[in-house]
Amino acid sequence: MIKAHWDSKLREVVQNRNSLLVIVAGLLLLLVLLSLVLIKQAGQKERILIVPPLLEKSFWVDTNRVSATYLEQMASFFAQLALTVSPSSVDKNHEVLLQYTHPLGYGKLKADLLQKSEKIKAQHVSTVFYPVSFDVNTQDFSVIITGDFMRLIGQEKLPALRKRYRVNFVYNQGQLTVNTFKEIEDV
Repeated sequence: MIKAHWDSKLREVVQNRNSLLVIVAGLLLLLVLLSLVLIKQAGQKERILIVPPLLEKSFWVDTNRVSATYLEQMASFFAQLALTVSPSSVDKNHEVLLQYTHPLGYGKLKADLLQKSEKIKAQHVSTVFYPVSFDVNTQDFSVIITGDFMRLIGQEKLPALRKRYRVNFVYNQGQLTVNTFKEIEDV
């Protein structure tokens, strides 16, 4: 009787062990499958679609590239900060622009903006820039903006000038920053 009881208990323990081995084998197989899926996903580039509320077009960014519309709209934004100013707004606009400036170009751009700021205040000049066209190069993260540059000195409106500006960006780890912003002299 005791032997039958112990044999019954042994069969029950072996059955429980076998059930647990099947569960462990299933979990191990699931772990291997999940690992393979993660390895496959790690090699893929993620593209994020962004539809900003204040910008005119949607754009995308991924690990190493950005869309032409993103570069165009950011260049337009920075051009407005740098070029549409008055004596009372120039410092704040330039301060915001410098927050988006890459460390490599910060010193030169800050010096250029400071010189322009002092000139605007001394001459009481207000300027407005109306972009007309954009030539976007997504390979080197640059945009050439062509537009009409208007100046008001006091109450006197000067004739509009067609000017071109080049904005060079640095794109690093999902962050787009300005490296240079300068006028292109026509040849």
